[in-house]
Amino acid sequence: MTESIPIKSYKELKGYFDGYPNSSECKYIFRGLSSKYSIIPSLHYKKISNKESFSIYEKNLLENFCMHLSNNLKKQEVNIHNWDMWFLSRHFGLKSRLIDFTKDITVALQFAFEMSSGENINLWALEVDNEEIGLSDDYEKINPFTIEKTTCIKPDLKYASLYEDLLGYRRMFVQSGRFITQPILNSNKSLIEKVSEETCLKFDIDYSLYKIFQKEILEEGTDISKKLLIQEKSDLDNCCSNFNEVLFPK
Repeated sequence: MTESIPIKSYKELKGYFDGYPNSSECKYIFRGLSSKYSIIPSLHYKKISNKESFSIYEKNLLENFCMHLSNNLKKQEVNIHNWDMWFLSRHFGLKSRLIDFTKDITVALQFAFEMSSGENINLWALEVDNEEIGLSDDYEKINPFTIEKTTCIKPDLKYASLYEDLLGYRRMFVQSGRFITQPILNSNKSLIEKVSEETCLKFDIDYSLYKIFQKEILEEGTDISKKLLIQEKSDLDNCCSNFNEVLFPK
């Protein structure tokens, strides 16, 4: 089990990454959560009785999302085997095997503080591109439904400008997002239970330290108090929420 590392300041946190957690040389990706949550996919195998049923539900969710989106985009690429559709649907809340991470440690901290209701937060740092977690820059060759290894994928949204122009959504392009995807049968436990302590770091931050972190991060030019990551619900947020309610087994 990964031991928590108590952290009192942003400067102290950066020290664990040689002072430059956002450097391209840093092999870690980050996820910030309230301490009451673990890193389990929103759609996971334990919730559904068998692999075949899981695949049916997963495809059903994605097919409905693609049908909704195709009315706006009119693009041939809107199909359940296109990774862009997986990234978009997860970003707007559709239940998925994908787990959201970010390459930007301040984004992870902002999410954690904004999502917390006053409880302490955890910042998870996951090292990728190793024997336990692969790193793919050529994910189009990977079949989302038959992937055999837990893999980190950096979205390369080919039609980013199209999505922004036609749908009016820019927020997904400013979060330095990365996604962890894993085989169906591996998705029933917390991701952290399946990696070694050498691969994962867990930092524990008292919520009362928010002002200290905010001030130190602001000195580097980023204001985590602006609530840039949480915006009014969009049509895609609402449709994904509806699909989750109607299509997902209780």
